[in-house]
Amino acid sequence: MFCRQVNIPFEAYSFTTTSYWRQEATGIREIKSGASEIQAEGVKVVEMFSGKMNKKTFDEAAYTSFAIAKAHSYSSRLKYHLSAHYLHGVDGMGSTPLIQTAMLAYKIAKKFTNKHAIQNTNIMFLTDGYPDGIRVEEDETSDVQTSREVMINFEGKMIRGSGAREIYKNVLLRLKELTGATLMGFHLAYDASTFGQGYVNVDEDKVFLDVIKAWRKLGFGAWKKCVGYDDYFIIKINRSARFDSDTFEPKKAETISDLKREFKKFNKTKKGNKQLIARITDAVAA
Repeated sequence: MFCRQVNIPFEAYSFTTTSYWRQEATGIREIKSGASEIQAEGVKVVEMFSGKMNKKTFDEAAYTSFAIAKAHSYSSRLKYHLSAHYLHGVDGMGSTPLIQTAMLAYKIAKKFTNKHAIQNTNIMFLTDGYPDGIRVEEDETSDVQTSREVMINFEGKMIRGSGAREIYKNVLLRLKELTGATLMGFHLAYDASTFGQGYVNVDEDKVFLDVIKAWRKLGFGAWKKCVGYDDYFIIKINRSARFDSDTFEPKKAETISDLKREFKKFNKTKKGNKQLIARITDAVAA
């Protein structure tokens, strides 16, 4: 909504996986992996929102997105829950293919920046999970098979890592090299366990109990130059929270500084979000 209000070009994509049986007869384009390529047959990246949408289309997309989210409630007792059998294969949610999505983000970002002649680009990843492990398609003509140590050719440079988290971090660093964009990561958590999933490999000399205590108090944690991102946030969410109907309507929006100042004023009455919004706007405007 912020970008729409101030006419900043944007695109937002969902990313997930679909089991193979759900792809049959759904119109999902199948891509077979070649020898020594990443297996990515079940990965789905779908454009959900963009700045080119008019109000009617955007509202319909928002309604659809909200409905899909509600349909995926973990408990069948919750309102609007639907069985996955009733959802189209495109709308079904699976796991978290962050590595494949980050690699695709280069092509998307390159096309986007060229189209809009943008000098400063922000690429943001929002997730409630950790990166899936990856496999490389076996080459029948060689004696090399997939192991925990993986090397991936990402636009002419070999990315190496042992385990999904290390590979994802190195893919992000390469994405930064290729695009020059500011990379921001947002991990959503609602308890100690889900916080811990996002906190893995955060390099800081602090006692975990003190860190999570501060996170619970503030409602978020923020780090710079962390796990491959320029700015990384773990945000505390309330799974039963309702959406706020307030809209952001800046009185002055001539410069980035104007937008930053107006947005901070807009959030000054929302104590729980005030510091988080300030951190994010600082990162975007940097």
